[in-house]
Amino acid sequence: MSQFIQPPQQKFKRPSNGSAPAQKPQGGCSQFVFLMAILLLFNMLVLRACAPEDGGTSDENTNLMQALQTVAEPEKMEPTEKTETTITPTENVPTVTPASETPVTSTETAPGAAIETAPTEIATPEENASATTPAVTQENTAAPVAPATKQTEVMVKPNDNPITYLTLGSADPESEYRMLVTFTSRGAAVARVELNEKRLASMSDEPDFKGGYLGELGYNLDPAVTGGCFVNVVGAGTPAQKAGILVGDRIVKLNGEEVQNAVDLTQKIRKFRPETKVTLTVNRNGVETSVEAVLAREPVSVIKPERETEETQSLADALSGADPNRENNASFLTTFYTFGNQSLSKLDMEVKKQIAKDDFQLLDSFLNQEIMGFDMHSASWKVEAQTADSVTFLYEMPIYGMEVRKTYTLVKIADENQKKDEASPTYHLTLNVTVKNVGVNDREIAIQQDGPTGLLTEGYWFCSKAGRDWGTPGIRDVMIGYEGSSTPNVYSCSNIAGGKWGKHILCSQKPLKYIGVDAQYFSSIMIPDLKDSTLNIERFTALRMGNVPKKWITKTNTSCRVISSVKTLKSGEEASQQFTVFVGPKRPELLSQYQLDNVVYYGWFSWIARILVGILHVFYAIFGNYGIAILLLTVLVRVLMFPLSKKQILSSIVMQKIQPEIKKINDKYTDPMERQRAQMELFKKYKYNPMSGCWVMLIQLPIFIALYRALLVDVELRQASLFTESIRFCSNLVAPDMFWCWKDIVPSWISSGYGIFGLGPYFNLLPVLTIAIFIIQQKIMMPPALDEQAKMQQTMMKFMMVFMGFIFFKVPCGLCIYFIISSLWGLLERKFMPSADSYQLSTDGIIDMRVQNGKAVTDTPTQPKEGFFTRLSRKMEEIQKAVEARDAEIERQKAREKKDKRRSR
Repeated sequence: MSQFIQPPQQKFKRPSNGSAPAQKPQGGCSQFVFLMAILLLFNMLVLRACAPEDGGTSDENTNLMQALQTVAEPEKMEPTEKTETTITPTENVPTVTPASETPVTSTETAPGAAIETAPTEIATPEENASATTPAVTQENTAAPVAPATKQTEVMVKPNDNPITYLTLGSADPESEYRMLVTFTSRGAAVARVELNEKRLASMSDEPDFKGGYLGELGYNLDPAVTGGCFVNVVGAGTPAQKAGILVGDRIVKLNGEEVQNAVDLTQKIRKFRPETKVTLTVNRNGVETSVEAVLAREPVSVIKPERETEETQSLADALSGADPNRENNASFLTTFYTFGNQSLSKLDMEVKKQIAKDDFQLLDSFLNQEIMGFDMHSASWKVEAQTADSVTFLYEMPIYGMEVRKTYTLVKIADENQKKDEASPTYHLTLNVTVKNVGVNDREIAIQQDGPTGLLTEGYWFCSKAGRDWGTPGIRDVMIGYEGSSTPNVYSCSNIAGGKWGKHILCSQKPLKYIGVDAQYFSSIMIPDLKDSTLNIERFTALRMGNVPKKWITKTNTSCRVISSVKTLKSGEEASQQFTVFVGPKRPELLSQYQLDNVVYYGWFSWIARILVGILHVFYAIFGNYGIAILLLTVLVRVLMFPLSKKQILSSIVMQKIQPEIKKINDKYTDPMERQRAQMELFKKYKYNPMSGCWVMLIQLPIFIALYRALLVDVELRQASLFTESIRFCSNLVAPDMFWCWKDIVPSWISSGYGIFGLGPYFNLLPVLTIAIFIIQQKIMMPPALDEQAKMQQTMMKFMMVFMGFIFFKVPCGLCIYFIISSLWGLLERKFMPSADSYQLSTDGIIDMRVQNGKAVTDTPTQPKEGFFTRLSRKMEEIQKAVEARDAEIERQKAREKKDKRRSR
């Protein structure tokens, strides 16, 4: 059962064991008595002022407690069947004792579905005694009940079943299922969902993590438990199942090393590489035997049990001594929101007041509150039926004449073509909740259905999501989609952690299309079946499961809840509510099969991000490595941007050439306005644009943001390595390069990864290289400083680069690879371009003075080529001028001849 805390900024400080040094007493005994009397009088006044009136309580949560008690009042209803009842003079409320947890051996079931029952805890003698106590039944209001006699009959409680675990699907990638789903009969809930796709392996930032996997065997996650790992469940297709591990076994040793509990076994197994053969010492029925198992690659668990840690321990927990390692609720719990004249809606008003006051002390009761007489969250439901790909749980309440069935059906891969298609709609299971009235009276009912919880938080200290608004997105946000709306509504994890949750939102105008929890690369979303459901969804709300971590607010566990409309069930009538539960990766093609196209969100410049993702996938299909794909993408971008890069280099050369004249202007003019006007005239004279050198950076900025979002959204890039997964360095392109683990030698405020200066548990090499290349590039491209002001500006630029190093320290190493290659490409371009001495300034721009084929090469734009008619017109003019020149020459010749004749006479 989850707990709620005060706001995360309130910290609990435990009292120190040390005592202050004794002070020398001053003053006489009379002064001491006088002070004690003053303190006693003050305490009496404070207690009287704080005392409740009329024997009440001063707790501000009184109204909520009264609301809880009001909901807990049993409804006066007639039993549907004639049963022998026993009552006591002081109790008339039906009670349900905890489910028995006695060992039960596994039974043979159909392939693909295995039911295992096992004790999760060892019952104490007091618990065993209470389990056999005669149940107290409700008083029959139709007729008086006779007083209890000596011969009393114990009524068997309908839901007093042992805790069982059921697995559907398989962990084997070659099976006909996409996932292995583990169910628990406690609440008929989903405990874990593991995807068996090879490319979707588990991701961890532990320095000794190798990815070995035996199977999730134990569901007692309390680290205080010792004595070995008690096997609660063995999933199909796991190495444990192939090695012959059975339910009820206790694994006590791994390769001769003692195993403390289930958590210890999992941590030890992860230190081995896949395909490693290990030896397990198993205690089976008191006899120790040895079995060998070949480890597989650990699959990714999209949904899994989550336990509170000391990081999330609240003030109330610390004061009450609550277990800081308690387990949160499972997924897809069901109960009645309305039954007869009782409804949980009576809590809504008081809950809103508590949330408005940031008071979460009693909201644990709100989260798990049920109408008295029902314990559907905590009871162990009966496994009524199971097949190869489905299981049906039954909850019975004969005294109220109600039966509730929950049927989970796992989708199966149809053929080999569908198995190869990663976009095929095979990443879901269906949930069908059916309520049947088996009594004689009509009942008004409404169902409260919880959603998924416990989604994975891998890479929480470095990962980031694109927010759809100005709020800070979290690791696990609640996403809601409406019919007719393309953009979903998102309740960010940060807002839920801050108290903005619990408010019921009606969906009368816009029917609910889907609701669920959205993680970074995976989602679990409930899609209502509006066609086949007879219980329509009337409202929904977001939930916070467990406490808020003191630092990582974005890591808060979240869930959602939908509530149906009230429906009257006549005797023998039933109503149902059906969902398609998607649990899978956020592939756009896959999500479109479920009409969840807008779940994937790239943020700003999303159209550029989609283009870059498509190019990366094409390069990966050719070369089979996303590191090479990023390299080729960088080269492609730089080649397309070469004309702008060349113009940037020429602009820097022009700036170097006019630096002496700028210095003369600065020395000549003291007025800033006149100085700026003179500089602009100088720029205009040499046709220099100060912004021309920034075009490359401005155009690369959208590409940088788009690639950053692509790395943080595209699931195909997740767990992609630069070299190989055998080494930690650059083993995951969406994570920092993790060059060296330094968490044991640096302060915790650095290794925690929290804040700008929380660099994380690893020293990352690529961000340091990126900043170093940036500084070198800046030194080469920028002109030398000619005055103190320019020197100060360049110094500030260097400090800004160092500060950027802190910001870039936790970015994905794939993004650092892009920056390093792009910067090196820019340095090579500058290297192969001629030096500034090879150019000369003119009023037409900058001219390259190198001689090629006897002509000076100029970089100034040439005149546009003349058209045909222009050339023809010019030719005609030339011909006409030639004719006129010839005629003029003929006339001059005739004139000379006449003159010569006259002279000869």
